[in-house]
Amino acid sequence: MNKKRGRTSLSQEKNQGENQEELSSSSDISDTEQASAKRSHVRKEPNQNWFKIYPWLKKEVEEDKIILFCSLCRERNGKTVFAVGTKKYRLESIKNHVKTAEHNIHATQIILDCRNYK
Repeated sequence: MNKKRGRTSLSQEKNQGENQEELSSSSDISDTEQASAKRSHVRKEPNQNWFKIYPWLKKEVEEDKIILFCSLCRERNGKTVFAVGTKKYRLESIKNHVKTAEHNIHATQIILDCRNYK
């Protein structure tokens, strides 16, 4: 890196690229091993704190497997993975479900139903 200007020269970038290629081609790790190393661990059961954070998140046991589902979406016959139920216990999936249009519509309907009930 050029210390005066904080930029790398073309020759330095080329050398860095060659060094990275040598490292990746010389490794004994297969592509599938690299992919699994990047993937996070697979949970055997959901984190119990999720049920406190997301009160609509429910679970049921089917064939000795815990199935997570969104009670809001399931009650309204939703079509998303969480309306049907999933055996994948990933916080990222729950967070993505919260962002879906279907979930937001169902949550809004419940709020409106509560207001109309009073």
